[in-house]
Amino acid sequence: MASRFFWTTLLASGCTLVMAQNLFSPTEIRSIQNRWSKDCTFESGLPSDASRKGSHAVRLTAAGSEWLWSYYRARGLGKVNPESSPTSNDPTVQAWEKWIDAKIAFDRYQASLLVAERNWRDHEVVAPAAGEIPAASDPGPMPADLLALAGEAPAMAEAVQIREYRIGFPTGTELTYRDNIITRTKWAYYRFPEGVQSAGQQVKKMPAAELQRLFSLAGLASSVQRVMTAVSLLEGGFDSVNTYDTGFLSVGVIQFATLRGGGGSLGRVMQRYKQDDPQAYQRNFRDYGIDVDGSGLLVAVRLESGEELVGPEAVREIIADKRLVAVFQHAGQRCDQFKVAQIRVAHDEYYPAEDTLTVRTSNGELRLKVKDFIRSEAGMATLMDRKVNTGKTDPLLAVVQRLADQRDIKTAAQLAALEAEIIRQMKYRKDYLNDIALSQPRDGASESYRGAPTKRDRRR
Repeated sequence: MASRFFWTTLLASGCTLVMAQNLFSPTEIRSIQNRWSKDCTFESGLPSDASRKGSHAVRLTAAGSEWLWSYYRARGLGKVNPESSPTSNDPTVQAWEKWIDAKIAFDRYQASLLVAERNWRDHEVVAPAAGEIPAASDPGPMPADLLALAGEAPAMAEAVQIREYRIGFPTGTELTYRDNIITRTKWAYYRFPEGVQSAGQQVKKMPAAELQRLFSLAGLASSVQRVMTAVSLLEGGFDSVNTYDTGFLSVGVIQFATLRGGGGSLGRVMQRYKQDDPQAYQRNFRDYGIDVDGSGLLVAVRLESGEELVGPEAVREIIADKRLVAVFQHAGQRCDQFKVAQIRVAHDEYYPAEDTLTVRTSNGELRLKVKDFIRSEAGMATLMDRKVNTGKTDPLLAVVQRLADQRDIKTAAQLAALEAEIIRQMKYRKDYLNDIALSQPRDGASESYRGAPTKRDRRR
């Protein structure tokens, strides 16, 4: 077997190829192949309900989704909220949005005609039902200014055939996936039609005693547990998997992702698990052909050829081979230490209490940790939600600086009195001020602050 190569960053000079030893010996690879062929089961084919619902469906195209992402970037929006489409009061943007919506509707209708024809041909099923996807007219030429901004829009919908995959493990666990995932019709993060998803067991449905036990194993306080549990409800369970979006391969409670580079936060979870319980790691990952190297890049064995792949190539192989996807969900269901590794990495990387910022005041610079002025669980959850989804707590510094300027803030205690107002301005996907399971800022904190007068007050 040829030696594998991976990219590694050297100082600021860019990327250099570095030779590395294979992580799996030829003997181990033969053992992995035998395990999959003799001890496990794998079937792929049409969905089990195809005779009733058909196997063809209308879906957003990956090219159309990527075009939406580029369009939002061209508008200067950066990463948009995945739960909704951004709005604008600009008449020009409103005209663009109207054309885009019309194109999506037309492309979906055209695709639905093909889907109906194919479902009748293959299954004698009428699907989609009449009116399920309304008839729509051709929106006409793309507005010239939108074309100049974002380039030619591709087809935004297509007729696809869904496939189902069934994987069985020697432990008795059986997992089923379907590709061509349903997404919002105007979603900027869809990349892999062959990708699959399983939410696993939702954290909110886990017994409270079980969650407490896992957080205790991770060495974290009950308050941290409540915050992290509230945020993880928006992502998935310990055994969730997702291989269809810009995360590439995403796994677990906070959807730890490899991203394009092939390692990312998921690579760090794997490293933590491998370090904390190497025997369980061997049973649950290496024995099935998955590992992580010293730099945090995922490694995967191509099960047919025995070739060892690393980083981006490994992730693409995992996306393509649903057996390898299932390995992550299987471990997330069965292994405490894999769950604990997720909890510890989520806390280390996304819990915002120790994040620092420097605020300018009339007395000079005020250096703060988030925990110095965000003291409620609702506040921590609000910031963690942003950090999980965007990688940072922006625009926290801008919000705090603006309030400091308006109220002539000089101390962390004065800023803490405004916590409710800070949280309201930092809301992202969910309003944690309405979550009764979390501690809240004291009532009326922003109104009860009686510090120095505002600039408006001083002008009066």
